[in-house]
Amino acid sequence: GWNNANVTVVFRGSDGLSGIDSCTADTTLSDEGSTQSASGTCRDVAGNISATAVLRGINIDKTVPSATAARKAGSQPNGNGWNNADVTVVFSGADALSGIDSCTADTILSDEGSNQSSSGTCTDLAGNVSASAVLGGINIDKTAPSATAARKSGSEPNGNGWNKANVTVVFSGADGLSGIDSCTADTTLSGEGSNQSASGTCTDLAGNVSATATLGGINIDKTAPSATAARKTGSEPNGNKWNTAN
Repeated sequence: GWNNANVTVVFRGSDGLSGIDSCTADTTLSDEGSTQSASGTCRDVAGNISATAVLRGINIDKTVPSATAARKAGSQPNGNGWNNADVTVVFSGADALSGIDSCTADTILSDEGSNQSSSGTCTDLAGNVSASAVLGGINIDKTAPSATAARKSGSEPNGNGWNKANVTVVFSGADGLSGIDSCTADTTLSGEGSNQSASGTCTDLAGNVSATATLGGINIDKTAPSATAARKTGSEPNGNKWNTAN
């Protein structure tokens, strides 16, 4: 029931005897508004004038609506500006006269990548189409990073595979898209024992957590051994505590 351009109203008449001489000239409505009307009459050849003919209910809206693109609830990025799941973009519009008829359907971005965007439009009840609304800066990373556990410099074992001091294990990661945000803090093993281990993970900027990285085979012995000195058999002294040989 809406027009998005000027509306021209024409007047025509009929007369069963003398015939139509003239009618009101065509009337063009160019102003925007709802429930407008145009009226006119016809005159027959005898000079009789008809009752007024009125065309009502003319609605004109020539102004395009506005459109907005936004993330759907649940699709907000984390503090680093990344998502680790699909992102849904919704489109809404506003129109001051005829009202919104429809907007581009919700768009789901599921591919991984940085600085992605989605665009759409809205159409009002008069058929006017908005300018495109674009939501950019959408970053999606759904792949977990990798993590590695290693001894910190200075915590290497000796040639026998043992340490006689605390061992510090450090964790590092790699991520091909968003990058590493954090890894488990350095872990220091101070207890004595064999075949000890330390485990940790890394998290990327999108919040994906790596599989656990474990460094095992850590042997720590900080206790000094005991030592005993004794004469070898055959080296005993005589009754006077003397030896006459080596």
